[in-house]
Amino acid sequence: MKRIILSMLCLTACISLMAQNISGKLVDEAQQPLPYANVVLQTVDSAFVTGTTTGEKGEFKLQKIVAGDYRLAISSIGYQSLYLSL
Repeated sequence: MKRIILSMLCLTACISLMAQNISGKLVDEAQQPLPYANVVLQTVDSAFVTGTTTGEKGEFKLQKIVAGDYRLAISSIGYQSLYLSL
């Protein structure tokens, strides 16, 4: 099974009292964008917080995230799922 390579996960904190943004770009082993992958932000006990789907260029953005400890779950058909602690 193929593995998702996360070429760039920019954890961009908008200097705001309560919210942060998480954005990045997913690519495969050949450095080609991975479109339409699922990106889900979960609490450390796996409760759903928010999610999105990557665009045609493999880019995603999660907005207005309250500061805390999270896990990012990334999945796409034909690829092994990836879990990142944030």
